[in-house]
Amino acid sequence: MAIRNNATNEVEYEGRVLAVRGITRMDMFWDEVEVILDDGSLETVRLGGPSDQRFAKVDATDEFIEKHNAYVNQREAQRKGAA
Repeated sequence: MAIRNNATNEVEYEGRVLAVRGITRMDMFWDEVEVILDDGSLETVRLGGPSDQRFAKVDATDEFIEKHNAYVNQREAQRKGAA
């Protein structure tokens, strides 16, 4: 499902949402959404607040999950090489 705006029906990050977690921040409930970017890294998008009409569901495709795993393995190899 990705991130969908209820007001406009716009869809963002389709096929890229890896995880959705509920958090409290400033006495309000928020969703923290982890999205896989083109290079395999993760970006955290926060949904919430009084005027935010967006919601998210996990829908990461196998292609983007593999891309993320490759990114993590590459970063781990770089970290071990630098030590």
